[in-house]
Amino acid sequence: MKTGMKGPQRQIMDKSYYLGLLRSKISELTTEINKLQKEIEMYNQENSVYLSYEKRAEALAGEIKEFQGQLADYNMLVDKLNTNTDMEEVMNDYNTLKTQNDLESQSMDIIFTERQA
Repeated sequence: MKTGMKGPQRQIMDKSYYLGLLRSKISELTTEINKLQKEIEMYNQENSVYLSYEKRAEALAGEIKEFQGQLADYNMLVDKLNTNTDMEEVMNDYNTLKTQNDLESQSMDIIFTERQA
């Protein structure tokens, strides 16, 4: 027994039938390719925006570190002022640290010139 057909169907499948199928598949492929190209363009744009934000974030992180160092210095100064430390003592600490830093800087310069030679 044969089952009933749903509506009229093409009886003869000739060259034009297959060309029609081929054209419909080509149009489906074309739309899919266009969709994928749009996705690629969007991804590239997002990637470039992400890279620019990343560079900006690195620059801002450097600024934050610099400001944190300044804040630590100011907090130490406020701490010294709140404990009624004499200004001479603060200046002596400053001079001691400055001479120590200068000596270390000179030794690093010597090491650097030796390595370069």
